[in-house]
Amino acid sequence: MEIVETYLKFKGTKRVSIDTVTSPEKGAHIFTQMFGDNSQECLGIICLDTKGRPTHYSTIYKGTTNHIVISPKDIMKVALLSNATSIILGHNHPSNDLTPSPHDIETTRNIKKACSQLDIQLVDHLIINSKGEYYSIREHIPKEFSAY
Repeated sequence: MEIVETYLKFKGTKRVSIDTVTSPEKGAHIFTQMFGDNSQECLGIICLDTKGRPTHYSTIYKGTTNHIVISPKDIMKVALLSNATSIILGHNHPSNDLTPSPHDIETTRNIKKACSQLDIQLVDHLIINSKGEYYSIREHIPKEFSAY
């Protein structure tokens, strides 16, 4: 039997001037710093502890100018390895149109389901653009965050 060790790769230290992420604005601020003006769609995660403090954040996927292929498994792996009790997803729309696509809503639904099976809360899924604007799926479509 082989022994397997899984870990998050350390790529350096990056400071965010936010102690807790208690609002969509604060989450959007982090995602804007991560990939706000990227010409490709990017999806990132903010992992939070029980007090809403970020324990880890990273870009998980980079796609094309208008599409990303996402696997809940990769997102949940980062959340579990970060010992997160909750997560916030965020992705950018290079077109600057913040309107969520049907794929964005389906992704939110799939990640919410995966989170609930692992006792991790999906706090929000944010869409940002290069102008610093954001769209909170939780605020605009709260039924996607209802209990199953």
